[in-house]
Amino acid sequence: MIRSRAPRRRIAALVVVLVSLIFGVTACKDDSVTCPKRPLCAFSGITRTDPNNTLLSEDPDDWCTGSAQEPGLRRAFPNPASGPMNIEFSLPVSSDVSLLIMDQNCEIVRTLVAGTKDAGTYPVIWNRKDDSGQDLPAGIYRCLFQAGGVACHGDVQLE
Repeated sequence: MIRSRAPRRRIAALVVVLVSLIFGVTACKDDSVTCPKRPLCAFSGITRTDPNNTLLSEDPDDWCTGSAQEPGLRRAFPNPASGPMNIEFSLPVSSDVSLLIMDQNCEIVRTLVAGTKDAGTYPVIWNRKDDSGQDLPAGIYRCLFQAGGVACHGDVQLE
């Protein structure tokens, strides 16, 4: 039996729209500051890191580090990446979580996490593949994170 991926993509697109509408702000450099609402598809640059997660250059509009009270999405590494990429998020309490990868056409190409997770820190390794298992081409992609009332993003580059 062949299943269509269309319903899953529609649901993922709906999640992006809802996150944008409900959380009309994007987390910035630290959790005490918020940026004005901007389109989720407005790619502005990337935070560059080496394979050891050493910061090389920063885009202040990306990532939300979290705190003891708020969920967080830590910067991806290495970024840019020619192989697998490490993405980590943290939850202070059990929460519904979504961690999605969106391309520059604002289409969800990969769902990395969707569901309820207990409090803790979660490393995720993204293998550069889309939901159908195909390698994604080089380019800029956006990690979309939502958990516990926090929504933020970080841009990553595949080489």
